[in-house]
Amino acid sequence: QGTRVGLKTRPWVGSQVGTSLERKYNENGQRVLANLGLVQTWQVNERWSVSAGLDRSQTLLKEEVPPFNTNVPAAVGAFEDFTSVSLGTSYKQAYWSWATRIETRQADTEKKWGITAGMYVEPEQGLGLSAGAQIFRTDTVASGESTQGDLRLGLAYRPWQSRWIFLDRLDYIFEEQTEDTFTFDTWRLVNNLNANYKPNFKTQVALQYGLKYVQARFDQSLYAGFTDLTGIEARYDLTERWDVGVHGSVLHSWNADQLDYSTGLSAGYQVMTNAWVSVGYNFVGFRDEDFNNGSFTAQGPFIRFRFKMDQDSARRALTWFER
Repeated sequence: QGTRVGLKTRPWVGSQVGTSLERKYNENGQRVLANLGLVQTWQVNERWSVSAGLDRSQTLLKEEVPPFNTNVPAAVGAFEDFTSVSLGTSYKQAYWSWATRIETRQADTEKKWGITAGMYVEPEQGLGLSAGAQIFRTDTVASGESTQGDLRLGLAYRPWQSRWIFLDRLDYIFEEQTEDTFTFDTWRLVNNLNANYKPNFKTQVALQYGLKYVQARFDQSLYAGFTDLTGIEARYDLTERWDVGVHGSVLHSWNADQLDYSTGLSAGYQVMTNAWVSVGYNFVGFRDEDFNNGSFTAQGPFIRFRFKMDQDSARRALTWFER
């Protein structure tokens, strides 16, 4: 359980200062801590900008309780003070942009460093290409050293006059952990392809195909496998704001020769321009961390909210909330 109260302000151009007081409860006891954050952005010129950030969490009160069983690790990690510092820069032109950020987080029992970089370019109207990278290095007292990363390529094809839209993303995700008596490393190659076809003004058909290859090594044991996902969804507009849909997908694990299915129905409502919410139910379902982000595939009820961002969306959203 937790309760937090705070305040954010912009004392000058390009700055944001936030402070809060928080009380947390978990199985280790309770803690009262103060948080302070500062972000500053400098616009060097019309293309270049530089930003820096500082976050600090400091314990004011800590009351610990003895564990019920010392042989069982706590379900929630211990409370820790930390200081986080980041520095970033970005460059923008008419049809391409680039940004990068380095950061570090220093805590009592953990030290973490990271770098994030990304680039987006539009070589022609309706075609967008992106590339990104995230790499984090963590050194902890209890579990040794670990490295995590995600290298990503993306493509968006959405010309004005076409009935088709294509979105594709390729990720190379890796993780390595080294301890005194244990070594673990894994990598996976994941590709998600989504296509949307609009035969008329009331009907849309969405197609999805995802694939991934995973390889993991635990000490001297090596495991590998290939999995793919095939999905389809059809939606029909009942009115200008209401629509209904039906969807289904199949997850195939080729090495285990196992099939999992997800099927369901949903109804959607356009809350305002570029904002849509839907409620649905899956009669059968499955979970997969690499394929669940685009749609809800687990069994049971679900709610989805989608919002399209462009140069006019923020203005419309503020107008709607002020009603």
